[in-house]
Amino acid sequence: MIYDMEENVMKKYSVILAAVVCAASVMACGTGAAGVGESTSEVSVEALSTEETAPEQAENSALGVPVVKDGVMQAGEDCVETYFEWNAIDGADGYEVSVLDKYYGEAEFTEPANVYETTDCNYTLGAQDYWDFLIKVRAYKGTGADRVYGEWSKEAAGFTYDDSEIAEDTVTEASDVSGADSELADGTYNADLVAAPSQYVKSYVKSIEFTEDAIILEASIYQFDSDWNAIDLGMGKYTLKTNANTKYVSGGGEEDPTVWTREEFATYISGLTSSGLGLSFKISGGYLTEIGIWS
Repeated sequence: MIYDMEENVMKKYSVILAAVVCAASVMACGTGAAGVGESTSEVSVEALSTEETAPEQAENSALGVPVVKDGVMQAGEDCVETYFEWNAIDGADGYEVSVLDKYYGEAEFTEPANVYETTDCNYTLGAQDYWDFLIKVRAYKGTGADRVYGEWSKEAAGFTYDDSEIAEDTVTEASDVSGADSELADGTYNADLVAAPSQYVKSYVKSIEFTEDAIILEASIYQFDSDWNAIDLGMGKYTLKTNANTKYVSGGGEEDPTVWTREEFATYISGLTSSGLGLSFKISGGYLTEIGIWS
């Protein structure tokens, strides 16, 4: 929160913000996570390597090729999951699962696949945001240098959202811009440094621009009431007037905040727009007195 607030307020905000950060684009949740998947087996699942560097033993034509069904979306403990399954392969000791993942708004899968190992014929992935997955599976038999593999299956797709959710958020975003060029009363305001809303994180920053005497923030912001309930103020475009007394800070936990120059802060925040960190700012007398980034 704002540096000059009481210490207990800072601690309370840090706890709430920690929960928000867990809801950013890639995060561990439930029985699997974007890029860090797990099967439902009691056998531990370990990422072997990226697919490009995975060791390649001889293929065994005697091992069949799994037929993987597309993922089925289901509710996880603290996220949305997609559940994949395939047929058992005779003679197999286990299976390797190659996983590609990306945020739904990205056109292509750009990161290399991660390869995981399981003895089950199913695999669960999850995320607290809108996420796409592509997986393929192959059977293996043996251990170490004696291990052999069957051929990779065809790819199967899974998602942690449906089209109706995307359409709803698009409509909400379009209607929210009615608050453009809104004036803010004196007080403390908050937003989350994510590029788009999700079912877990509704507050987000669409753009932030530093001008000579102001910061122009286009964001969905909120405030806390006296009981620390979040009050959604919706999307708006806000001109935050700055002066020589405006402070630029960042921090988290029990450590003292770091104080930045205006130029340093502008560079710093430009690399954090999808970080899931918290943004807090204070208006007093019509001017921005402090703006901070918090973990």
